[in-house]
Amino acid sequence: MKKLFVMVVMFVFSWVYAQRIVTLGPRLTEQVFELGYGANIVGNTIYCTRPAAAQKIQKVGNVIEINVEAIAALQPDLILGTDLNDSKRLEKLRQLGFKVVVFKQPANFSEICEEYLQIARLLGKEKEATKRIAVLKDEVEKVRKQTAHGPRRRVFFQIGINPLWTLPDQSFMQDYLVYANAINIATNVGYGQISLEQVIVADPEVILIALMDNEAKEATALWKKNPNLSAVKRNHIHVIDTTMATSPTPTTFVAILKQIVSMTR
Repeated sequence: MKKLFVMVVMFVFSWVYAQRIVTLGPRLTEQVFELGYGANIVGNTIYCTRPAAAQKIQKVGNVIEINVEAIAALQPDLILGTDLNDSKRLEKLRQLGFKVVVFKQPANFSEICEEYLQIARLLGKEKEATKRIAVLKDEVEKVRKQTAHGPRRRVFFQIGINPLWTLPDQSFMQDYLVYANAINIATNVGYGQISLEQVIVADPEVILIALMDNEAKEATALWKKNPNLSAVKRNHIHVIDTTMATSPTPTTFVAILKQIVSMTR
């Protein structure tokens, strides 16, 4: 009898949480998959490419321009959006009666973890997520201690090519370099745009490139045309998975951080 009662309770609660989810950002899609709800995603954006299964889900627009009619036709019981989505279209979905939860762009690793926990609460996975976050924070702390007394390399972190773009201030991506104990040569460039001349004058020892395939090749070729750069002399120009680096979950943040540590030693 007790076993039957538990089964009934589990069945009832399985329907309390969302069964049909639309995710409107790459990191949101990946986090839902990590929490075991990937099969419940019925729509996402063209930029939701991780994990591979996310690519097969119906597309409902890009990160900025979402298709309200396509989303409504899917009849989701939960829509996870970001502050990059068109706010008027999100409001339209609310007016149509859909539950819409919007997450702002995280400013640091702690906010990435908090976003993960918020999504976990919506899906009834808070307990498991809390344990996972504790493990990942412990891994970050180990990295911080590991790098605290090592060499501090001057790093240029490129995320755009035309125009040249680097980490903006107050970005979670700054945490990659902070925890790796590296020096960001572009901390004074405000919202992220920087000139080629500024980079050359700063003479980075390491160049990290988070761009798509063809752009990454173009950027690498650009830097190699400047043989006097320390990063070129040291052969320390590295291409990083742009989706993982720019739209991380707590798990992929730690994975990218460890890559960067190995590249900046």
